Amino acid sequence: MSARNGQWLETAGIVLVRQRPGAAKGVLFLTLEDETGIANLVVWTKVFEAHRRIFLGTP
Repeated sequence: MSARNGQWLETAGIVLVRQRPGAAKGVLFLTLEDETGIANLVVWTKVFEAHRRIFLGTP
């Protein structure tokens, strides 16, 4: 909660939801869960394309 705008963060967890709505212009929305709670992530198109196999390959 104390992260600054633009600061890189790392997280891990189980993917609960993966959404790529057509109106989002290639942006991917993820919901991760671990033992401490959930995290909602916005993955920009450039990052998604660079790591496509990781984002789509995980069950």
